[in-house]
Amino acid sequence: MPSAHEAMPRPEVNAIRLEEVVDRILVRWRGAVTRRWEGSVVGTACFGPEGRQLERALDELVANAVAATGPQDGITVTGRARDRWVELAVTEWSPTTPAGHIGYAGEEVPEVVAACAPGMRIVEGIVASQSGSLEITTRPGVSTTFLIRLPHP
Repeated sequence: MPSAHEAMPRPEVNAIRLEEVVDRILVRWRGAVTRRWEGSVVGTACFGPEGRQLERALDELVANAVAATGPQDGITVTGRARDRWVELAVTEWSPTTPAGHIGYAGEEVPEVVAACAPGMRIVEGIVASQSGSLEITTRPGVSTTFLIRLPHP
């Protein structure tokens, strides 16, 4: 009969935790660009090799947020593990946020996507390859949020 220790599943050797993905993004960008940075993670999730792709998608979204904001503005990076979903979001907080569109990537969101291309195309490809969705929400004069939602067992 195996011991309790032997019966526990072994983590994947190259597993990446949700918290690590968000932390690495914040460390990398906080050191490079002056903004009001915030970040948080709620829940736990681990990713295999796709974790590196998710980190790249977040990097692209943060690069877009940096380009759309100034040193006095804020950028928030969040991760949330839910029942069967993982959500990763980048929100840019700026009083100059233009009127936009609430929708999903792939829909007509000309003013948002045009401002963010080609990084958005990379993000869309990564999200699609993992059977996820990308939601874009703009609150004029307040913020724009890019929310990646991925299925997770």
